[in-house]
Amino acid sequence: MFFRRLVGGPLYSNSYIVYHGNKGLIIDAGVDPHKIYSSIDELNVEIELIVLTHGHFDHVFYADELSKNPNVKVYMHESDLEIMRYSATLGEYLYGENFQEPRNLITLRNKHELNFNNIKIKILHTPGGSALM
Repeated sequence: MFFRRLVGGPLYSNSYIVYHGNKGLIIDAGVDPHKIYSSIDELNVEIELIVLTHGHFDHVFYADELSKNPNVKVYMHESDLEIMRYSATLGEYLYGENFQEPRNLITLRNKHELNFNNIKIKILHTPGGSALM
């Protein structure tokens, strides 16, 4: 398994493309989607899912854009929904664009497992990284 780190957005946040063979996933979606799409094309991977580590705007802002394909599901812990919605206004100000909640959002609970290219990914809820501003 390999990954590519991308940095961008108003707070220079990290987004990652994790890939194995021609299948990939995105971790966090705060970097300009054109930059992410360019890397996806360069790596020649098909994105299967997006995992949001928490709900701050600089980690979720482009999740909707990146999940336009209805087969690409977006996963985030249920406790971060309020934070995502609360921080959207600040995100709109800093990004200069309207925020759209991810259309394919699936909320998770602690110890949820995702399957990516026959690899199990355990989601462990680690509160403390998110807080209402």
